[in-house]
Amino acid sequence: MIIGVVPAKLLGVALLLGEAALVNWSSGDRWMTAFLALSGAWFALDATCLWRERLYATWQMRLFLLGWNGIALVTMPLVWRSASLVAAEPELRRGKRATDGTDQSTDRRNAFAGS
Repeated sequence: MIIGVVPAKLLGVALLLGEAALVNWSSGDRWMTAFLALSGAWFALDATCLWRERLYATWQMRLFLLGWNGIALVTMPLVWRSASLVAAEPELRRGKRATDGTDQSTDRRNAFAGS
């Protein structure tokens, strides 16, 4: 079953916004949340105002996906350094100190980065 162009874009919007909410809830990473939410807003604008039912040209799709992957590559060191998706506890996610005075989030990030 094929759902159509606009419903497919709106499904993408729902998935991106759901992922943004999940990232915000689980890690509190505002940059990643903002990127996912803005991507969802772009697809909503695309589905309702810009391309609507029209299909993308191959060069448009290629350009968009190359840009998307370029952003992912450029921001990869920031994501690795913050390690916001690997900290298991809310206190560690937000960089708060443990009760014994050690900063466990920094220790975990350093271990993850290999330093």
